[in-house]
Amino acid sequence: MRRNAKNLFIFMAAFAQVLLIFCCANPGTPTGGPKDRQKPVVVSSTPEINAKEFSGNKVVINFDENIQLKDADSKFVMSPPMEKAPKTDAHAKTITVSFDGELMPSTTYTLDFADCISDLNEGNTLDNFAFTFSTGSSTDSMMISGNVYSTTDISPVKGIYVLLQANLSDTAFNTVAPIRIAKTDEYGRFAIKNVPNAKYYNVFALDDNNRNFKFDQPGETIAWLKDSITTSFEIRQIPDSVLVDSTAIDARDSSEFKYEHIMRDTLVYTPDSLVLFTFLEDRYDQYIVSNDRKKRDFLSIIFNKPMANKPKLSFPGQDASVKHSVTQYSKGNDTISIWITDTIISKGDSVLLSIDYPVWVDSLNAMTVKTDTLDFWFYEKAAQTKKSDKSASRRRKKDEGKEKKPEVPSLKLNVSGGLGVFASGSITAETPFDKFDWSGIHLSHKVDTLFYPMDYTTIDDTINIRYKGFKAAWEPGNEYQLEIDSAAIVDVFGLACKPIKQKINITTLDKYGTLYIDIDSVPANSILQLVTGKNEVKRHVKVPKSGKVAFRYIKPAEYMLRILIDDNGNGEWDTGNYAKRLQPERYIYYMEKVNVRANWEIKVDFKVGMYTPDKYARKFMVKGGNRKGGRNNSR
Repeated sequence: MRRNAKNLFIFMAAFAQVLLIFCCANPGTPTGGPKDRQKPVVVSSTPEINAKEFSGNKVVINFDENIQLKDADSKFVMSPPMEKAPKTDAHAKTITVSFDGELMPSTTYTLDFADCISDLNEGNTLDNFAFTFSTGSSTDSMMISGNVYSTTDISPVKGIYVLLQANLSDTAFNTVAPIRIAKTDEYGRFAIKNVPNAKYYNVFALDDNNRNFKFDQPGETIAWLKDSITTSFEIRQIPDSVLVDSTAIDARDSSEFKYEHIMRDTLVYTPDSLVLFTFLEDRYDQYIVSNDRKKRDFLSIIFNKPMANKPKLSFPGQDASVKHSVTQYSKGNDTISIWITDTIISKGDSVLLSIDYPVWVDSLNAMTVKTDTLDFWFYEKAAQTKKSDKSASRRRKKDEGKEKKPEVPSLKLNVSGGLGVFASGSITAETPFDKFDWSGIHLSHKVDTLFYPMDYTTIDDTINIRYKGFKAAWEPGNEYQLEIDSAAIVDVFGLACKPIKQKINITTLDKYGTLYIDIDSVPANSILQLVTGKNEVKRHVKVPKSGKVAFRYIKPAEYMLRILIDDNGNGEWDTGNYAKRLQPERYIYYMEKVNVRANWEIKVDFKVGMYTPDKYARKFMVKGGNRKGGRNNSR
């Protein structure tokens, strides 16, 4: 009995001890403190910021906490640039920038880190940090700033170099390194710091593919200011928001906060609102993106960009006086479709095709003809699997004894059904037409329950050889019928169409909206364009002197309006050319989106003077929305 009591006492004592240890080891989750939102702070550096007479080969910057460098390879910029980019390294609380080469004498250098630096724990970013030093007895302190936008859609161009050139020669952009550089941020904003005063400069933007800070490659996106600039400064009164009597307000009740705007005298370096528009010249390299043979008798070739003239095609070793194929070129001659009508050629597993097309040669500064020989291969599909073979065998046994007529190959056609009031009907095929007999194609109008024949006009397309169009005096909400006789249409392979009947329904007028635009001051050679959010032009018209334009029967959607300044009068947007000192043709955008509704009339007062690229980009463009911003697929 005593032994049991003693054991019980020992057990209870041990349990209490374990419980005490457990409670002590689990004090609960600490509340910690407020989240660290402080940015890293520079506490010392070698040399000091804005040091003069510097002759070292590295810069060391110390911070008050552990830091990290993010995307330094793409964001860090040394200005003026060195032949070899400096090496940046972050370790603990220190950043080291090492120079591989001699620094220029009597020169102010800027190490621009943009937003590369952040603390290691919370990621608080030290924005727009720049370190300056001079190898001479003084430090240059002027600055110029502005924005870079895409010419075509006014989106900010992110990460492009902006170059300041002291050499005012026309060829300096191609041959001489700039004296100062900067890079645009995600908003397309740039600031070139520590610029020498009282000099004229040319300003350029360059997507520098080979990082030599010279425009020497055709595929580099560029921009330049038409006029030279000079640096200066001025005192401006800039509004500032101040909390009134903040000590007398209970910080817990933000509804009582009161602000007033006061004007402060601020030193501003100018120019501070430069605007550059990027573009890509037409002379960048021409090359074949892809060449395919998805069918035995069909070849396709796609180029990387349009060209003025059609490439010349030929089949090596074949009689050039004999027609072996039918070819369709796209509008810009950059997509080529080839149907091989010579069965001797198409039966081969390999087909050779020679193609001559224009290319730009930098050394000659001119176009020349390049010849490529392409080898197109075609392989038959692999045999069916055993499982599919068994299925086919069962189907054959099931169909044994049944009389089955062989299916005669025929031309498959696509005929449009629903149409708008002013739209054209279409007849298309996968292969080009060889015979198209309009007398075997009949259009009729349904009145009550009967169809009555009616006249129509035909439309030919000089580019798409697989398309034919037709148009009639459609009545809104009415029904029509198109009938195509057997063999009225035959393709280049001899396949004829079967009889076709296709109903056509015309949309009612209340499904459309109408847009009336009044342009207050019409620039010369103006074309007004109605554009979708994907930069696709839906309607366009040359603006009359009155400035009054109407777009009728528009499908309900959200659109943008813009004016193309068509300098050369060719009816489409044209890119620039630096050698010829031609800027790209520019756009003027309406500053609001236009929401077209069904059965509504909308009036728009397009005030040209209200448009500025800065305001438009801030209002509509997603930050960093364009990397290069030079090409325009719309017309």
